[in-house]
Amino acid sequence: MTIDSEYAHLGQDASGGTEDDVYGVGGMTSTVRRVGIIGLGLIGGSVALNLLGNLDLVGYDIDTETINAAQDLGIPTVSHIDALVSFADLIMICTPIEAFQSVANLVAESYQKHASAEGHHSLVVADTCSVKRAVHSWAGRMEEVGIYFVGTHPMAGKHNSGIRAADSTLFTNHSWALSITDTTDLAALLAVAQIITGMQAELVPVDPAMHDRSVAIVSHLPHVIASVMATMLANDTSSALGSSLAAGSFEDMIRVAGSPPSLSSQMCNANLDLLLDAFQHFQAGLEPARDALASANDVPSILNSFFAEGNKAYASIHASGDPASVYPGMDIHSTVFSLDDRQTLSNWLLGLGHGGGRIVEISYPSPAEVAISFMLPPKPAVPPKPASSG
Repeated sequence: MTIDSEYAHLGQDASGGTEDDVYGVGGMTSTVRRVGIIGLGLIGGSVALNLLGNLDLVGYDIDTETINAAQDLGIPTVSHIDALVSFADLIMICTPIEAFQSVANLVAESYQKHASAEGHHSLVVADTCSVKRAVHSWAGRMEEVGIYFVGTHPMAGKHNSGIRAADSTLFTNHSWALSITDTTDLAALLAVAQIITGMQAELVPVDPAMHDRSVAIVSHLPHVIASVMATMLANDTSSALGSSLAAGSFEDMIRVAGSPPSLSSQMCNANLDLLLDAFQHFQAGLEPARDALASANDVPSILNSFFAEGNKAYASIHASGDPASVYPGMDIHSTVFSLDDRQTLSNWLLGLGHGGGRIVEISYPSPAEVAISFMLPPKPAVPPKPASSG
């Protein structure tokens, strides 16, 4: 069901308050009540299914089949962005990277038009793109007209895409990056953080540049390697036999090669400088591997030493196992910050995230305070100094 007319209002919540009373702008600390989702693919659809029934929400997508599928799943939709901007306290842009800038500009134009015609209302916009430096730059038009922007990136997904693959539990116990810059509005940041932790995801506060450097290694480079490995087997003269013999190690390596090519290419292209840097380090790492293999017949211990080094690195990264399964078993700590001391809170958040910590809950013990429940990494490390977001 498309329901534009029902949401063609601005600035009023169910109790007659304004949006400023909803998500923390102006010192208030109650939660977001109305969410608009632009882009109802795997991520946007999963967000919608998770929030459905807990918050008022509407979705929007340019694809008619996607809209029909969303409505089949019980997700309310609108037929144009204006209706969504009028409705929402918080908008989540869940489009592919290549569409983000044009969508952000449309949201800015719609918001400016409504604000001029009907009076100012506060609006937070968050994204789910896999790069953060470029997105923060592209969000500039929204910030110019008074929209609060918060960059995020859920580290969860599937190799199949589209709303038919959407899953309300997709983000459970998975990390979700929350990027912080010098201009990030604290109230907007915490409002988005509360929505994300409410989806049972675990927040990782991060500087945009640090985020992009890390995902170049843990996400974007693996897509490149997976494509190479899949192509290597497919073009091999014994590919049928190889496919028959392939077990978990190979299937795990090539899984993301099954992702839509457009999505893989977009995220790699948007982070090209850091991905090329990671690729060069990967190439350099292959040299000792080749040398160890070439010397194995004469000095078998060299190959053993090579694999021992990798095993040691694996243990260092994973501590007592895979982070996705280990973090939920870690002790939860809690601390309280004054909402008046933005710099202290911002520095603490970045220190926690860069040191491997995750946030699991945001609450407000008083209008002037925020309580943050968090987990430290399985193997505690000294958090690095937060990088400059400039």
